Parts: sequence; C-alpha cells; structure tokens
Amino acid sequence: MSQSTVGLLEALAGVPDFRHRQGRRFVLSALLASVVCGVLSGMTGVKQIVQWLHAQPPEFWHLLGFTRCPPGETCFRTTFAKLDATAWEALIFEWLGGETSIMGSPSGGEHSPADDRELEVYSADGKTLRGAAHKHERALHLLTLWAHASGLVPRQQAVGNTNEPKAAVVMFRDLLLRGRLIVADAMFCQREVCQEVQDREGHDLVMVKENQPTLLKDARSVFIDAAGFSPRPQTAT
Repeated sequence: MSQSTVGLLEALAGVPDFRHRQGRRFVLSALLASVVCGVLSGMTGVKQIVQWLHAQPPEFWHLLGFTRCPPGETCFRTTFAKLDATAWEALIFEWLGGETSIMGSPSGGEHSPADDRELEVYSADGKTLRGAAHKHERALHLLTLWAHASGLVPRQQAVGNTNEPKAAVVMFRDLLLRGRLIVADAMFCQREVCQEVQDREGHDLVMVKENQPTLLKDARSVFIDAAGFSPRPQTAT
C-alpha cells in the first residue's frame, strides 16, 4: 500500500454534497476536515469538536476552507445526520492508503491479494465506545474490522439492537474477502458468520470454546486420535 499524495482537503472534496445551493453557507470539505482534525486532537463528540474548533485562531479556520466563522453545533449535527457515511468512510480509507478492493470497489479488475502474495489478515471485534452514552440513551456499540498489516480500519458496523455475530454477517456482505483471512474470537464461532465469509471467497479462523460444546468435542477428538491427524511429511514423495 502507498500513502496518497492527494491532500486531505482535496480528498474530502470528493464526498457527495447532498445540500441544496441555498443551504451551502459552509464548504462541506471544511466541515469534514474539522471533524477529522478534532478527532485526531482527542475530541469525542460533536459538542467537543465545535468547542475545540471555535477555540482555534482564524488562520486555522482558513486552512480548513472556512471563509467566515465556523458554524455552531446544530449545523454540524444536521449535516452529519444526512451525510453518506459509507462514501466518507471509503474515501478516508483510500486516502490513508488502504486497499479499496475490500470495500467492494476493486480497482484492478479481478485481481485479488491471493493472486500474488500471502493472505491479508483482518480481525473482527466489537466494543462499546467509551463516552458515547447520553442521557436516556445507550452507548454506541460498534463492530470493527482491523487490518493487521496496515493498522487501518476499513469498516465499522453498528451493532444496535442485535448482537455482534449478526452484525458481522451484515458487515461482510458489503466486502470482497477473496484472498483475506478473518480472525475472530469464540463469539463469532457461528455457522452463518463463517458461511458468509466463505461465500465472499474469504477464509476464517475462529476459536472454539464451550459456547459450541458439540463442535468443541468433535475438534478435540480429531487431535486426540493420532490416526486422524496427519503430520506434515518430513520428506518429499
């Protein structure tokens, strides 16, 4: 993977602007860049990002693309409620140097990582975001797909009112997994999860624990019986 030579503001300009001309008082790329910079500076919510942004000098606002004082919290919330999050997510991942092919838009025809190199390894894991809970609301629970080689996160899926395995099935449906290995803990040792990865021509490696007692017993029996496990040949035949 190679780092993009395109500037962040130029890349963010590629995010589709859904607003009408009358409602474009502020450039969309400037709003997006404010959020990116705010998150990188440790801000965890819209309110904090807006407060941090307004605390910066006007010269910094101009660098982001603002031609006037940045908007307030309402403008940011209204804009991001209607923003195409998938398009923004894919664009940021591509700008960071990620493989866009996993996002379902391969750039090289039928090329896949398995054609000329080892499998790419990704870990799937879910976490409840700290500080994401508001009054009378539940904290945001996200399922994250993490690339081992690059350290990038090509995809996140909200778990919502379901569970992580079911959210994983939905997340994998939008990805191209040929030539990629998905690693996950015992929670994802579910038939529908593994089948979805294989349907996308990917590989899966999951733990087997007591949550699947029959499968665990079968797996143990294979290794207990020496005749059922063939060691690697020591000499060529």
